[in-house]
Amino acid sequence: MKKYLLIVLLGGFMFGQTDVSGPISFNTTWEIGGSPYTAISNIVIMDGVTLSLSPGITVLFSQDVSL
Repeated sequence: MKKYLLIVLLGGFMFGQTDVSGPISFNTTWEIGGSPYTAISNIVIMDGVTLSLSPGITVLFSQDVSL
């Protein structure tokens, strides 16, 4: 029996899902491949740290969660 693996590419990128939470303590970029990003608990960007968001990503927040 043959098995097949189907990979769906949208706009040349493969999409995933990434749960994010807690402190961001080093420079970070959220890329389209990890979108959507779901904040499951509060996110804190530490002093002197940069969070960059690539064009086209989606960031979702659970209820009562903040950035």
